[in-house]
Amino acid sequence: MPERERLSTEENVLQDKLIAVIVTGGIAAFKAASLVSLLRKNGAEVQVVMTEDAEKLVGPTTFQALSGRPVWDDLYASEDGKIRHVELSRRADLLAVVPTTLNTVGKLASGLADNLATATLAATEKPVLLCPSMDHQMYDNPAHRENLDLLRRRGFFILEPSQGRLASGRKGKGRLPEPEEIFDRIVDLLSQRGALKGKSLLITAGPTVEPIDPMRYLSNRSSGRMGYSIAERGQEMGGEISLISGPVSLSPPSGVGVVQVETAQEMEEATLEEFKGKDMVIMAAAVSDWRPKEKAREKIKKEGKKQMELQLTRNPDILKKIGGEKGTGQILVGFAAESEEMEKNAVEKLEKKNLDAIFVNPIGEEKLGPDSSLNRGSLIFRSGDKVDFPPQNKETLARDLLLELAKRFFPEHGRENER
Repeated sequence: MPERERLSTEENVLQDKLIAVIVTGGIAAFKAASLVSLLRKNGAEVQVVMTEDAEKLVGPTTFQALSGRPVWDDLYASEDGKIRHVELSRRADLLAVVPTTLNTVGKLASGLADNLATATLAATEKPVLLCPSMDHQMYDNPAHRENLDLLRRRGFFILEPSQGRLASGRKGKGRLPEPEEIFDRIVDLLSQRGALKGKSLLITAGPTVEPIDPMRYLSNRSSGRMGYSIAERGQEMGGEISLISGPVSLSPPSGVGVVQVETAQEMEEATLEEFKGKDMVIMAAAVSDWRPKEKAREKIKKEGKKQMELQLTRNPDILKKIGGEKGTGQILVGFAAESEEMEKNAVEKLEKKNLDAIFVNPIGEEKLGPDSSLNRGSLIFRSGDKVDFPPQNKETLARDLLLELAKRFFPEHGRENER
């Protein structure tokens, strides 16, 4: 067996867990067979549920052989006198819908439960992972995207599809991620639970914008993806999350209270109001250092001008102010984006602003940085300890970053999670 297919004993959160793999009628249904095999090889029990359309694409016998259990497909059948969808929704530790069709997303968003798959999902309070897969034009359909956003807000976890060649022969976003990636996401969801249970976190994210006139403004290239990923992962880990966000084109994570701001002064006001009493404050926002001294009331015209002078004034140093006002036991984590002497500059910032830890990442590297989906960097603690993170997507980086912070500052939760 390839080494990749089996988790180490220390990290095997799947042992004796029951995973419900729900297979719906997408052309990628065959990939669910490999996922079932991976889960079983790592000690999980797997109950496969198939829709009628899925059975037209892959035979139930395949899943029965791989799972070691009969496939469930009948809403009206009972299990030892118990209602199947209620029993499975109660007993399963996690439910994964692989693939998730546009039709299934629509049913879940509308609260429909007309087959065993949707009835089981409607009845559960356990984590549900949706893995959408379809032609890219269907995936980008406005109704479908709105339904996905609605399900995110309701607490469903969604693994975005991959880019690539689709069943239609066209290329675009809609491919079901490989079984190994879905497997890793399931492991993530199970391993994270409880790491931040009972802890309150405030996270800032995104850029700020500083108006020049009614049309123009100063800002930066931050997408907000890092801060939003931290908020989402923190919620998955059981934390009570508050998010202060500058203008971004991202949907707020489910179960997270969001305060929307635009300028640095608005972010300062919101942060000073929200941070009191929080166990941890993670300042991931890219706050503009400068703002125009005056904002023009009307749009500035270019006619008759070859150049224009813009007077700037310093914005408030929110991180330093929070560092000076944080209470006993509060943990303050800063972010630094550096183009040179990363570690030296980060340590200076940590000391000057009374931080407990700082995450520093490079800017100017190809395919990495504030407006990319990838990032790398180092987490430096006040003690001088440092943890390096290789280039990876920001969702994974957010998970690893929070797990390191939880292990360092809330170790009692880590021990509870191990038990």
